[in-house]
Amino acid sequence: MLVILGLALCTLSYHLEFENDYGFFCYSFLLINLGFSGVCCLFVIMRENLKLKMDQSRGRADQDDDLTTTGKIKVVIFECLFLMVIPYPFFIGLKNVYFDEMINQDIYYHLNDYLYLASLLRFLYFSKSFVNITIWKTRSASRICTMYGCEPGLNFTIKCMMKDTPSQFNLILLGLDLFFFTLALRISEAPVSRVLSEYRMNNYIDCL
Repeated sequence: MLVILGLALCTLSYHLEFENDYGFFCYSFLLINLGFSGVCCLFVIMRENLKLKMDQSRGRADQDDDLTTTGKIKVVIFECLFLMVIPYPFFIGLKNVYFDEMINQDIYYHLNDYLYLASLLRFLYFSKSFVNITIWKTRSASRICTMYGCEPGLNFTIKCMMKDTPSQFNLILLGLDLFFFTLALRISEAPVSRVLSEYRMNNYIDCL
């Protein structure tokens, strides 16, 4: 939920920054998103600690183990760094100008445009959350996996969904891909619209 809210705030901030509106709202949206990302990092640490406690209670890990000795600290560091690749309020207004040979004109991107584009990868968290509410991630499914020596992870769940409801799975995947890549295309191509009025790639519908 925090990731999706953060992406929505980034989108609103992108609209303002694209129009060179560097005012209070643009700064506030990114500041709130920074707070959301910090809370998400805390949740990652809590999640891995809870997983470790569960493994200790089931005898899969020693009682003296911690995130460092089990190697889980690498997962925590990677995910926290991944979550912190976001547009920052103190980067507002910073531009990268370069000459585009195809249109023979100078165009510019804001520094936050690159970070916003990279932050779209956080849609993966939305996908993981969706997978976690399926019947393939219930306790009974986990027990059956344990009986047959199968790891009840993300790959197992996706394979089950593809086999059980292939049409619905592909339709959902198509919808997410369209939304994701439309945003990515808009961020990548919209700066050209500043110098070529007929190139309407700052419009979401045209990008779709």
